[in-house]
Amino acid sequence: MIYLSNTDREVTEKYMKMAQSGMPGSTLLPYHEVLQKTDATKVWLFGILRGTNLVYEHCVKNKIDFYYMDRPYWGISRQQPYFLRIVKNDHVKNFIDERPDDRFKASFPFEIKPYHKNGKKILVCPPTNSIATFFKCENWLENTLAQLKKYTQEKTALRHLKNQSIGMTYMLLLLTIVQSQLKHLQMAFLFLLTAIIVRFLLQVKV
Repeated sequence: MIYLSNTDREVTEKYMKMAQSGMPGSTLLPYHEVLQKTDATKVWLFGILRGTNLVYEHCVKNKIDFYYMDRPYWGISRQQPYFLRIVKNDHVKNFIDERPDDRFKASFPFEIKPYHKNGKKILVCPPTNSIATFFKCENWLENTLAQLKKYTQEKTALRHLKNQSIGMTYMLLLLTIVQSQLKHLQMAFLFLLTAIIVRFLLQVKV
């Protein structure tokens, strides 16, 4: 049986419905109901927030084929041309396929320059808070900078994803904890509780 985990967000739920429309007989369910199914042969999910992180881990643990959908490697997903990435049994594709490059050439907006060694800085792009928490690599930045110092004296430049905030960090951590312990609470209550705690944390400047 094929199950799809809903996202509880209108901007991403539409992609799950599109996927469902192409798979007759599949069922779109809340994440906690997907976790309870024992007849799942394939699972589709979008992102790793609002319970889909638990679905991802459930599929890996129980060796269930899953198709992970998320933002594209480049381009935009919330308006035309609606680019997405879909990866089987993983978060990102980590191997190279030989494929025609016509769509790549038509949509990739940057010039790819030849490889060189005359750059002035090493660009370090740390994972977002949610990704670091999900993959249990909260010390990735510190460890990476320490490794770089062992092998090079080049200067480093950090580039964080925009709109990362302490409020979002605490909200994601709290939701993950609550989801794993109290799966049957109404989402409205969860978001209300999260908003109250985040507001308090921001006020005290944790």
